[in-house]
Amino acid sequence: MIFIPLGGIELLADDLQEPLTHPEAGFALVAAGVAAALGSAAAALLGEVVYAGIVAAMVTGERAPSVGTLLRHLPLLRLIAVDLVWVLVVAAGLIAVVVPGFVFMTWFALVAPAVEIEGHGVRASFRRSHELVRRRFWLVFWLIIPVLVGGELLAELGQSLSFWGLGEGWLADWTASVIANLIASPPYALVAVILFLGLRDHPGRAQAASV
Repeated sequence: MIFIPLGGIELLADDLQEPLTHPEAGFALVAAGVAAALGSAAAALLGEVVYAGIVAAMVTGERAPSVGTLLRHLPLLRLIAVDLVWVLVVAAGLIAVVVPGFVFMTWFALVAPAVEIEGHGVRASFRRSHELVRRRFWLVFWLIIPVLVGGELLAELGQSLSFWGLGEGWLADWTASVIANLIASPPYALVAVILFLGLRDHPGRAQAASV
């Protein structure tokens, strides 16, 4: 439900960016190229927060809810809003100087559990994630960043036709992207939920970090 439409969006963003990478594009298209790169980076990250929110709802209950129960009780609009803000902040940071992107990715890695488990709104979920992460910044960094970066690399690799042996064409690329995201996204979601619960339930064990 999440990654089938997002796979199409990601491929569309890549197709729109490709003409702007040619040398003959000229300086007049620099702004358009930056915008396209931002869109491509954003498309690659879309869905991670929503999926993590769904995982949070599933693993924190007494038993796994049905799809119908999830759709009725999940704060889906808030998760989508948080997902979009998170994607834009991280993508802008990655395009700007790279390093801020990884810092933002770490600070706000726990926004989905903040929405689902504690019921925070959009702005409050970012504040809550930063509040928890700054206590153990490097712990969160070394757990979240390799999972996210590795997942995105796998998703990129999944778009290679030879990787999945799905043939040629846009539909094959779409299918490969969906499969790769289905493999790559669960580790991030589970790590985010576990970190959120651990940092929330044991605040006395966390030492404030310098970041």
